[in-house]
Amino acid sequence: MNLEEEIANEIAIRVGDEANVDWKLGFLTAFYYQKEMVVQGHTIEQIKTIDPWSLEKTALEVYRFLSEEHHLIQGIDEDEFVTAFAESWEKVKSPDPLLSAFGEANNQFSDIDRSTIKARSIADDLILKRICELIAKEADDFFLPTRKLGNLFGKSRNYAALKIKKLIDEGFLVQHQKGHEYRSPRFRINWEHQPQQSHEDEMQF
Repeated sequence: MNLEEEIANEIAIRVGDEANVDWKLGFLTAFYYQKEMVVQGHTIEQIKTIDPWSLEKTALEVYRFLSEEHHLIQGIDEDEFVTAFAESWEKVKSPDPLLSAFGEANNQFSDIDRSTIKARSIADDLILKRICELIAKEADDFFLPTRKLGNLFGKSRNYAALKIKKLIDEGFLVQHQKGHEYRSPRFRINWEHQPQQSHEDEMQF
């Protein structure tokens, strides 16, 4: 799913015949644009220094996509939409820790071979480990939402759950707090865990 489609789908769910719809459309566009930038490896500091008016062309492309293909925009002209997008840029809260960690980890391992299913799986293992390390810098224990992780990996929720289980079985992760119907389990890194092989060794087939 590309950026425009993701924004359109979210807007279809969140925005109806409500007041300030132009601001909400602009805010959601700014939010998802920043989210994509994080996934591509940009830091929050870099994103916040961007002049949103320099992204006017992108905002207009989103506007036309929403209005012409999804018919989600009525009674809002291009200038109103772009203005709402630009004024919302600074109002967007920093993406959540998981998203930020994924962007940094994915960028760190961007050169790893992913040409086969096995290679991609190994790359995802390394990325998930790095995500945990980055999040753990801010909190001793943390949760790993499987649905969101699956989406970030371009896979299913079950795929993410299996990856987490693998790290537990290897001794890298420890379940600190059990989950239940209304709460996800929380994890901690076992800092005494010593990997049996290096990243380079793991990539040897």
